[in-house]
Amino acid sequence: MRLMKSGKDLSLSGPPNQNSGKVRASGSGGGHRREVYVEFYPVGNSTKVVAVDSVTGLEVSIVGPSNAPQRTLQQNAIRKLEYMLAKIDQK
Repeated sequence: MRLMKSGKDLSLSGPPNQNSGKVRASGSGGGHRREVYVEFYPVGNSTKVVAVDSVTGLEVSIVGPSNAPQRTLQQNAIRKLEYMLAKIDQK
């Protein structure tokens, strides 16, 4: 699977690790190898998803329904991270 947003190309590295709740996405953007760490935190009927960019340390989070597919929540968190990275690059 490939995600293209804001000139950054991130490819997801397989299914989420059920034990740790972390997923790694890697790609290239701005000449740096980027890794994005994604963590899932169930909170009642919701799941909080945190995505962290390894190059900048930028962290974003989203909240979605617990019954949503984990892959969908992951994609949305990565899209938000890409949006925030592009916003920072514009300054």
